[in-house]
Amino acid sequence: MKVLEHIKTLPKHEGLVPIYISPQSGDFSGDNIRLGSRGDSYYEYLIKVWLQQRGSNCSYLYDMYMEAMKGVRHLLVRKSVPNGLVFVGELPYGPKGDFVPKMDHLGRP
Repeated sequence: MKVLEHIKTLPKHEGLVPIYISPQSGDFSGDNIRLGSRGDSYYEYLIKVWLQQRGSNCSYLYDMYMEAMKGVRHLLVRKSVPNGLVFVGELPYGPKGDFVPKMDHLGRP
């Protein structure tokens, strides 16, 4: 919980966070924002811990999750042209960088 409480204090962009945190400073490191490898766990744990800790003083986790999902819809989800198919991508250079239509996935060996 202390890590999530610390992350709550860090700057985010529409609820989205880079995939690395410096172990020395505790600040976000780099600009890469994505839902693929190394990125998805943060968003999963926000909602999972909130569900597990219901009744305790952690409603901020739900708020952080909802803000992040709005950011996902706004910055990481697009529609193809002309068919309007929905797909996700990454912001490898942060929110001011180019959108890259790519997402990692786990595969079977």
